[in-house]
Amino acid sequence: LHDPGILPARRLLMTSDRRYLAPALAILTFIAAGGVAARAAEPLARFHFTFDGRILVPIRVNDSQPFDAVLDTGFPQRLLLLFHKETGDGLGLTYVKTVNATRGAGSGENKPTLLTAGERVVLQGVDLGKITTAVVDESRADSPMHNTAILGGAVFIPYVVGIDFEKSEITLYDPKTFVAEEGWEAVPLVFERNIPVLETTLRIGGGGEAPVRLIVDTGGKPQLALVSDPAKRIAPPERVVRFLSGTGFRGDVFADHGRLTELKLGRHSLKGLVSAFWGPDVAPALGETQTDGPLGLGTLYRINIVFDYTRARMLIRPNRYYADPFELNMAGMALERNASGETVVHFVLEGGEAAKKGLRKGDVVLAVDGKAAGGYGHFGLKRTFERAGKTVKVKVARGGETSEVRLKLKRLV
Repeated sequence: LHDPGILPARRLLMTSDRRYLAPALAILTFIAAGGVAARAAEPLARFHFTFDGRILVPIRVNDSQPFDAVLDTGFPQRLLLLFHKETGDGLGLTYVKTVNATRGAGSGENKPTLLTAGERVVLQGVDLGKITTAVVDESRADSPMHNTAILGGAVFIPYVVGIDFEKSEITLYDPKTFVAEEGWEAVPLVFERNIPVLETTLRIGGGGEAPVRLIVDTGGKPQLALVSDPAKRIAPPERVVRFLSGTGFRGDVFADHGRLTELKLGRHSLKGLVSAFWGPDVAPALGETQTDGPLGLGTLYRINIVFDYTRARMLIRPNRYYADPFELNMAGMALERNASGETVVHFVLEGGEAAKKGLRKGDVVLAVDGKAAGGYGHFGLKRTFERAGKTVKVKVARGGETSEVRLKLKRLV
């Protein structure tokens, strides 16, 4: 009853005039059912983002030209992280301290990171103020990260942040004046070190419901990753495939992947979601939280979300992608856009169709089914490799030579 959204109903209930009793109870009943009843709030800013499997937003540092940063709820710090030393040097940053970065997924070593006293960061016209900037002391050529930068708590803590995947649009609101529109479901969040955590249940195979605590991770590409723990009824199903789970700060992550029977998300039930099953040593970042793994953008893009940290909730509403099937790339490979904008093969599954046809990590994909790879958006390219039984023509370049292969698609799990 202390939520600001229901204060009007409280005041009505506290009056002695019985005429107000019915409308007050109606408001409370609606909210108790999971709805949000209110007018829309005026945004502070609204702008488009680029989606390449991650949410990329335009920022400026001091007086720099704009460049893209990953918007990541799983990155809780109020700082800006630059992945490559060349970027920091190009911005003319002055470093005051060196630390050893330990967070992030992957099996690689910890990395020295340079800190500044604070730089002015502007997100599409919104001044985020002076923010400590961390620069990984690693060249772009040696880094596993192809994006340039990452922002998290510096945006999600001071603002209410709406993410519309249908319009590729970000909206920022002032938490003090934010009031949600009708039609959104409020899903409670708990926070560990400013990381949003969803407490829900899932089922694997024919087993019963297992309670889980999942990081809501807009910076992660996988559909879901779970740390295997049979004591919690979290264990891979019978049918799995070893696949690339993602690329973290410390390198690539590989894991067994299998289908869940069900994952609850608010009032919704997600069927057949494909999850990675990690060992306990895969993601050191999880050691800072008592969680079972991250729920990534491979699932989250199916809903529009408003992150409201002030009220410890996220507002969700299914979008037109909600019915997309949960699949791994049926050709048995993982594609990504590199820093030059090329579509490249990042992983090839041993024994998969792509491997059988001779594709290798590092091959540049020029065209798919006769259309230039750069002409596909993320969703279009993704769906092209999720049509079981279809044959896809892929034109690739390697070492100055080009070739074309025909890949017969087959569901992997």
